Amino acid sequence: MSKVVPTAAQFFADEGDTGPEDISQRVVALLNEAATAAKEQHKIQNLRTVQELITQRDPGLLDNFLDEILAFQNDRSVDVKKFLVGFMEASCKRDPAILPRVVANIQLMLNEENPNIQKRTIQAATQLYKVCLKWLCASKSTMSMDDLKKRTWNHFQQIRETVSGLLDSYNDGVRTQVIKFMETVVLCQTFPDVHSPPKRADDVALDDAPIHVAQVIKLTTLEQQAKKTLENLVAYHGAKHISSINLMTCTQALVIVATSRAEFMPRVIAALEKLHANLPPTLSMSQVSSVRKHLKLQLLLLCKHPVALNFAPQLTALLSDLGATPHELAKQLPSKFIQESTRKRTIPTEAPIAPKMPWMMPVSVGGIADDDEDGEADTGPRGVAYRAADKDASQSAIDITAADLTPRLTTLNVTDIVLVSMLRLPEAMPAPFKETYTPIGSAGTEQQISHLARLMASQMTEQNLGKGVEEMMRQAQIEMSQPQDNQDSAEPMQIETIGGTKIPGSKKTTKEPEVREEALPPLLPSGAEIPKMRALHLNLAEVTRPMNKEELESFMVSTVRRLLKTGLTKHSKAQLKTIAGVATQQRGDIAELIREFICKNVRANSDLVMMWLFEEYTADLALPNSDPPLKNYSQCVHDILMDLLIKVETRDRDVIFQRVFMEAPVVTENAIDILQQYCQNEVSVNHGLHILRSLIEYRPIRQKHYLELLLQLTTNHMEEVRQQAVKQCLILAQKSTEMKEAVENYALQHLRALLEPSPPATLYPNQQEGDNVWLEDDVKLCMTLYLALLPVNHALIHDLAHVYVAAPTDTKRTILWSLEQPVKGMGMESPELLLLLENCPKHAETLITRILHLLTEQNAPSAELVRRVRDLYHKRVGDVRFLIPVLTGLTYKEVVAALPKLIKLNPNVIKEVFNRLLSCGESGGPISPADLLVALHNIEPSKCDVKTVIKATALCFAERSVYTQDVLALVLQQLMEQNPLPTLLMRSVIQSLTLYPRLLGFVMNILQRLISKQVWKQKKVWEGFIKCCERAQPQSLHVIIQLPAEPLQELFNEAPSLKEPLIQHVTSLTQHQRSHIPLSVLKILFPEDVASQVATEKEARVGEQQQPMEQDDSSQSSSRGRE
Repeated sequence: MSKVVPTAAQFFADEGDTGPEDISQRVVALLNEAATAAKEQHKIQNLRTVQELITQRDPGLLDNFLDEILAFQNDRSVDVKKFLVGFMEASCKRDPAILPRVVANIQLMLNEENPNIQKRTIQAATQLYKVCLKWLCASKSTMSMDDLKKRTWNHFQQIRETVSGLLDSYNDGVRTQVIKFMETVVLCQTFPDVHSPPKRADDVALDDAPIHVAQVIKLTTLEQQAKKTLENLVAYHGAKHISSINLMTCTQALVIVATSRAEFMPRVIAALEKLHANLPPTLSMSQVSSVRKHLKLQLLLLCKHPVALNFAPQLTALLSDLGATPHELAKQLPSKFIQESTRKRTIPTEAPIAPKMPWMMPVSVGGIADDDEDGEADTGPRGVAYRAADKDASQSAIDITAADLTPRLTTLNVTDIVLVSMLRLPEAMPAPFKETYTPIGSAGTEQQISHLARLMASQMTEQNLGKGVEEMMRQAQIEMSQPQDNQDSAEPMQIETIGGTKIPGSKKTTKEPEVREEALPPLLPSGAEIPKMRALHLNLAEVTRPMNKEELESFMVSTVRRLLKTGLTKHSKAQLKTIAGVATQQRGDIAELIREFICKNVRANSDLVMMWLFEEYTADLALPNSDPPLKNYSQCVHDILMDLLIKVETRDRDVIFQRVFMEAPVVTENAIDILQQYCQNEVSVNHGLHILRSLIEYRPIRQKHYLELLLQLTTNHMEEVRQQAVKQCLILAQKSTEMKEAVENYALQHLRALLEPSPPATLYPNQQEGDNVWLEDDVKLCMTLYLALLPVNHALIHDLAHVYVAAPTDTKRTILWSLEQPVKGMGMESPELLLLLENCPKHAETLITRILHLLTEQNAPSAELVRRVRDLYHKRVGDVRFLIPVLTGLTYKEVVAALPKLIKLNPNVIKEVFNRLLSCGESGGPISPADLLVALHNIEPSKCDVKTVIKATALCFAERSVYTQDVLALVLQQLMEQNPLPTLLMRSVIQSLTLYPRLLGFVMNILQRLISKQVWKQKKVWEGFIKCCERAQPQSLHVIIQLPAEPLQELFNEAPSLKEPLIQHVTSLTQHQRSHIPLSVLKILFPEDVASQVATEKEARVGEQQQPMEQDDSSQSSSRGRE
């Protein structure tokens, strides 16, 4: 079976073909393969490759091949259709201009029966809805809003209706996606307000639409659609058949809408209250528990919104019913929210909503304005008209019923209700009730009674009972019974201007002229005498009447408002004292009015703030036996600082904050709490800590308390806060000895806390001590201030050594990894550090080794440091790892003596050792690279086994930048001169030849010299010799021929493959060259030839010997004949 190559691999394999024609041809080929592919996997792989080529390599091809790709929509495969939906989504995000070509396809996909395709299509539609609206808003002129864009937008409106209709789908997952789509519609088709979160790059809202776009898409209509969509979402949220997953998704969507659009906050809170009071009966026990936990989480998120402050009692009561303890609420919610929720006041049914961001639509040159559907045009910021409408509509049936029930929930009535309901109680407590019941901690309070009334009103309204339902039905009947004439008369008239353009306006009545005529002086008869006016004395007692409390407060507010307006640029000292005196005496609304005035221009009104504080302080001092002392002054400081913190920009707020804390008569505990919040904000942390340091320096009475607060921030969980607090502590430590001792004691206290079984309470102030276990972050928090002080006071290093010895293993590991910056800041010349080496505590060797590594990581060790380490190694610590940081400071003999132990360590440690020895640079180390490799070859087997030495030499050979061709030649030359030869000589020769083939001639020379040294007498070296000859063919043949007969025969026995090449080599030699080869060698190579040659030579020698004998016989016979 052939292996399928992934499309991405094919794409990158042919990355060199970057021409447009090549890419176009490849796209065509891939589309053809996808069309004919039998397997679904191959088809999708090809389509994905096409998408990569078009979107990443050549986006210009998207327009050419879009229709061909969309043709796969007719494929039966679910995955192929899901891919096409994703392709359309990605393509439209990249080029919104193709939206008109794919919007119809998306509509078709929505009608698919498969729920998986529907879910994926709704996901894409959720994103493309924003893309389409943003595309329309990007139109630069009216001409650019052509019919194509209008038709596209109409299609998306149809998609919106289709998707909204799928809220009743049988598939749970489809309904979940529909909820997210409806959430997007609400956010896109409404105006953001001042509290809305910042927009992301792909976000869009109605305020993005310019005038010429607004005239086409009708912003008022879209906003009404969004409100209708929200109402559908709220209705589905309260449905009895809703599943737990959909319910939690819907709750989350509503909370997101409320936090993004504060105008819907009352509606969402009412829906959450209704859900809490009427959970769907179809949920199981576990689902009820999950829904309640999720509702609690969403309420906590909602409480952090500024507008939620107006609903603090309702939200706090809901959270309490869901099991949130007061401690948890205090931990999760802002302090202002807690105070607002505990304040004794009536829970508001109408709360001020954050104003929407201004969106002005001026009348164009032609006089055409975007009129609302009822004929009224916007004349100011959006939202002014809606707030009035929302105010009238907020009195729902639940609110009316709750207001009617609240005064009726007396102790006697509640007791009677409980007694009557006792008759219907079951004998055993139901399991769901037992699972969800939480005790009421604030029973009998006004807030709890109001919350109980709203719960009962929700259940009564659900059953169409109660005064609210009756009131709503009566109002509906009145509206239906109103005559048509009254409605027609209420419609505004169209007033025609000079240019012929009609501007909407209201119909004027005839009462106004009549009033004017009556106001004219009456006519007197002619000839009548005008009576003379007599001067009367003014008597205040006769012309005035005593004012009630409401009138007095109203007049006082008006007076203060006029006083504030008279000094818009700058108030005189007398005016400031008057305003501050009135605020001190009246408080309430007047104080709130003055605070709002201050927040509008903080820099200009800073004198008023200080005058007010001193007036409050003086007034509290005049009160005898005030309990608690300075109560009003403390509340005044708190309110002013909270308003500054919430309502004023950072740049202006910093100035007044500094002045309040430095010039106020007394800094109260409330003010300190606010300052702590100010310091724990990443935006204002620098200025807040500067204020806190100034309090420590210039308010000596509570200096220790302020210093304790600053020190506590050095263990804050926010890194920016922690680092800045440490910086301020170092500045204080340099200014006085007392400050230095206090800071160091705090640092040492937290350092020693590492020996405790649990983290100190300062790390987790809201939890009981002993409930937590040590985590790595906790250890770092406790060491932050200490590590910052270490480079300043080196003597603190001794405390670290003692703590390290007794600390757990995990803590030790964290300490070691946290030492880099402070130890490098101390330097290796530190006397305290050298003293620690001299008096190293037992079991602190690992700490010392880590410190030495950090000191010598980039610098050579000093002579004094080497001396101390050497003494410690020889006298107390026998671990060779202790010497690694100072290896470059040791002598050659010390390094060579330590090598057998060093190479037995972990491979990573050995690499570090060699890096230190080989990277000394021009300064030179105790041992050169050549000497190091030679020393490794000379390690005795008794000290280290051969395998370990081989691994160590392999690490050296891996450093090619150090062990160059020349260095290895020098090493081999030194090894050749030794007697006996090192065991690993030939292994190193082979490795050198493998790395540097140019050493072949040098290696041949070595082989020849080895023959002269009778290499065959050392077994290991001889084996390496044979292997080297095998690898160095054919150059090694002229060396092998020089071997004596017996070693040669042994070589052939070990490596038979060398015999035939050697025979061929000898055969190729000339007769003269062969004459120098010993006969014993030739006999091994050519046994038959040599034998025949020997026989021939022998016969020749015998013939030569017989011929002289015959000559001697003939000479003797001839001599006899002569005789």
